[in-house]
Amino acid sequence: MRQGKSGAKAPDRNRGPARWGARPRRAAKEPATARPTHAHKKGTAARAPVPSLLLLLLLLLLRTATADYNYQLHHSNFNYYYYYYYYYYYYYYYYYYYYYYYYYYYYYYYYFNRRCTAENTGLRP
Repeated sequence: MRQGKSGAKAPDRNRGPARWGARPRRAAKEPATARPTHAHKKGTAARAPVPSLLLLLLLLLLRTATADYNYQLHHSNFNYYYYYYYYYYYYYYYYYYYYYYYYYYYYYYYYFNRRCTAENTGLRP
């Protein structure tokens, strides 16, 4: 049990400026130069954006090729009518689906409201 012994104790972290997350300032060994954060050495510049530009060009080429393929696919007769009826069918399917549930919940809310108000006021529904 060495708790009572005096010696090199750890500094109390609950006291002083370190309590609020600050740290003691060190003297700067060199003037703070504005340079990118990733640069580990002095004088290292940011990398040129050539790979990202090449990637952008590749994506643009892929997009034009895919757009041309989709254009040919969509503008053949079979695919045109197929997609036309496909989207037509789904549009009306979701249209009636939406209105069915809308009126269903509206009627249920109205009926429930009437029943509850009649229950609370003493009237019969």
